[in-house]
Order: sequence, then C-alpha cells, then structure tokens
Amino acid sequence: MYEEEDRLAAVWMSHRQGIGAVSAQKLINLAGGYRNVLRLSGNELDNAGILTERQRKMLTETLHDGSAREEAMRDLERMKRYGIRIVLPEDAAFPEKLRRIPDPPMWLYVKGKLPDGDQKACALIGARTCTEYGKEEAEYFGGLLAENRIPVISGMALGIDSFALRGALGKDGECYAVLGCGVNICYPREAGDIFSKITENGGILSEHPLDCPALPQHFPVRNRIISGLADMVLIVEAKRKSGSLITADLALDQGKDIFALPGRRTDPLSEGTNRLIRVGAGIVTGPEDVLEYFGLDAKKGRKQSGVCDSRLVKNEKKVYSAIDSHPRHIEEIMKRSGLSWGECLVALMKLEIYGLAVQPDNQYYMKKLDK
Repeated sequence: MYEEEDRLAAVWMSHRQGIGAVSAQKLINLAGGYRNVLRLSGNELDNAGILTERQRKMLTETLHDGSAREEAMRDLERMKRYGIRIVLPEDAAFPEKLRRIPDPPMWLYVKGKLPDGDQKACALIGARTCTEYGKEEAEYFGGLLAENRIPVISGMALGIDSFALRGALGKDGECYAVLGCGVNICYPREAGDIFSKITENGGILSEHPLDCPALPQHFPVRNRIISGLADMVLIVEAKRKSGSLITADLALDQGKDIFALPGRRTDPLSEGTNRLIRVGAGIVTGPEDVLEYFGLDAKKGRKQSGVCDSRLVKNEKKVYSAIDSHPRHIEEIMKRSGLSWGECLVALMKLEIYGLAVQPDNQYYMKKLDK
C-alpha cells in the first residue's frame, strides 16, 4: 500500500531530467520501494552500476538537496488544489493495460479519471498538418466511437488528434488525452476547448510534473502510453516519416491491432497510412470495419449528404458530380463540369445551402459527408 512518502518520491523523480520509466524502475528496485529512493547514498548509486555517469552525478547532487524535496512537497499541495493526483503501478486505479507493456510508466499524473481496464478503447491519431478530408474523417470516427461508447485515446496534438477528440466530445464521448507536458498545461493552446471539457467524462494524463513544458523529446516517449491504453490503433493520415508511425511500431511491440485509413496514391499525407496497409495493417473503408472490430453491429453506413434529385437542377447536378471528398479549386470544378465561372459559382452556392458542399478554403469546395 502506497503512502504519501511514496508519492512524494515519485514526484521528486519526475522532476529529475534524464530519469525516465526504465531508470526509475531500476532505482525503485535498488532502493526497495519508492520512498527509499530518497534515502539512497552516492556510494550505493556508484556501486549498483545501473545508471550512466551523468545520471549518477545528477542524482547524487540532488538526493539530499532540501530544495528539491520541498519542490516535490509543494507540487503535492498544488495537485490537491487543482484536482490532480499521481497514480502508481500498484494503485487499484492504475490501468492494467499499462502494466502489461514492455516499459510501463512508473507514475501517471492524472486530471479527471482513468480508463476502465475492462473496457476496450481505440487510439485515434494522425498527422498534425492534415487535409480537410483527414479532419472530417477524424471527427467522424471520433463521433462514431463515442456514439458506441468506445473510449477515444489521443494526444491532443493539432490536426487529426484534436479533431478526433472534438468529434468524440461532440457526442459526449469518453476521451483521454496523453500529454507531452504537465497536465496543468494546455498544449497546444489551440486545443483549449478540448482541455476544458475532456475531464467531464474522461481524463488528462502525463508522466511529466506540473509546469513541465512540451519538449520535442517527450512526444515519442508518451506515444507508448497512447497505444498502451488502447486495443485498436486507428491512424488517419500520416507522412512516410511521422510520429504516428512511431506509435504504430510501439503498438505492434505491445501486441495491439493497427488499422489505417487509406488515402490517395499521390497525397504525401497518405504515404504513411498506405504503407501500413501494404505491410499488413487493417484497412478501414467504413464504420463497419471499426464497429465489427469491437464486436458491435454496424449501423447504417456513412454516406454522402444528399437531397432529392428533383431539387437539383441541371447545373447543380453537374457541379455536384465534379466535386468529391478532396477540396478542389473552382477552376478545376469548372473544367470538370464544363460550366462557366458564374454558372459554377451559383451552383456551388446552392449546394452549400442544401448542405451538400462545404468551402474549407477560399474558392476550394468539397462534398459534405453526413456525421
């Protein structure tokens, strides 16, 4: 049973740069428990041979530094005020799925709640810089999962991650964001709407202490927690080299199932997902592929928005046939439809009014899909 001194030691270790989950576990094993880490001597660290010279020097300088201990104590007090707690591996609330991954976190800062270990979940991730198509798909699948009471795990990054969470939150879904910074920091700032709402029915998680900034080296490491909490990892848009593919590799090491949304052969943001499918990842072509994985009956398939054909006049039908789920400039739509600029513009305006088309960018149009 953990005591306050154990949580103090965990907070203290989380502040030590260069001490990650693997090094922390070595220290805890050497000391015989969390609280005993703070009682280790420099000689014990030197003789154990479990750390690098740099790590040993850093720890020796800070182990008996009263200010470092006071910093950890202040954090514990602040956490109580902010509704934040630190969860350790033998706590009942600690996710069982994370206990089973090769390099489990030795602590988790949590704001809100943690996922139910008996409930299947989906990690929905992808490119930060994504297309309008990717945004719409991420939001759609996030909402689909929420409607079917499947928790969504993501990183709250710009792009696919954020739109996936927004889609789920829009359906009052259960969501969890794993951050590469302290749980009291909203990063990126553009995700403020998610940050403020997600704890109503989910949680924010991190290995990093309060006030810790989002640093580049934090994100590849946190990805193992995203995949670790999930049963299925669904990737929507990814370049050939991307953080999402790192998560996919980690998920495979953890024995998780990888799925990807296919994209156009010529789109750079589809290179990564198409490659995953080529080497054996599951392909998602519709909602039924996701729902069947979770043992659910597929609802009525998603379709493009539509109105009775009698409402569309000849030019509107031509323009509607000339657009698809990829944003196209009005000049390209003119060529495809054979209409003039004025005719094309009038038809597009009517399609927008009917809810059949959207304009994601100036003079670019695409079909709107039902949510």
